[in-house]
Amino acid sequence: MYEVVWQEFNKSGRLVTKCKSFNTAESMEKHIDKLFKKDNFHTILATR
Repeated sequence: MYEVVWQEFNKSGRLVTKCKSFNTAESMEKHIDKLFKKDNFHTILATR
């Protein structure tokens, strides 16, 4: 199991922390690529 934890701004402008789990490293990397393209993305806190 792979996980990524990141922070992004919600619609009201508050910084929120989110986490998502993946079965493969490839799917996790695809999700991280999508995160970097989002306008409300702030930072990645952890991966494992």
